[in-house]
Amino acid sequence: MSDRDVLHAPHLPHADPAQPTFEEVYEAHFGFVWRCVVSRGVPRSAVDDVVQEVFLVVHRKLASFEGRSSLRTWLWTIVRRVVRDHLRKRGNASEGEPLVEDQASTWLGPAEALDQKAAVQILDALLASMPESQREVFVMYEVEEMTGGEIAEALGVNENTVRTRLRAARQIFSSGTSRQRAGQLWGGHGRPDES
Repeated sequence: MSDRDVLHAPHLPHADPAQPTFEEVYEAHFGFVWRCVVSRGVPRSAVDDVVQEVFLVVHRKLASFEGRSSLRTWLWTIVRRVVRDHLRKRGNASEGEPLVEDQASTWLGPAEALDQKAAVQILDALLASMPESQREVFVMYEVEEMTGGEIAEALGVNENTVRTRLRAARQIFSSGTSRQRAGQLWGGHGRPDES
């Protein structure tokens, strides 16, 4: 069965009308899955393949989704497993590639595009400076807007651990942005009192 066939395969009616179809899950959560795969360090050249593998797993297992967790939590756990398996394969080491595309939006002027690219580089550097467990919680909470409960369930930890990791990640982020602002304020030459 080709990828196209999987995406457009006919589905039997669900016994539970509240359970979404594969097409509904794909349409509503493709962006979420893609961002999750990218944020976990999958090399840019393999992102599409890994996202496809995630949705193949979703297609196979959706009928067994019981709703004991949110759909996003369930998807995150699938992403973690698929990414882990991908990165364990020989030659698929994480490259720490940027979370956000390098190309600035075409509707921006040159100055704005340059500012956006600089901001993306700063964000990438700040995320790279965080331990993986903190970065993961930071992205899930701040970018994906998952709740503490969803994150705890997805990671298999308690909510206190989520809060501790988030607090530590926010500290790293805040310190990094403060250093960046100070560097911009003084033109990268240090403070005037430094000799």
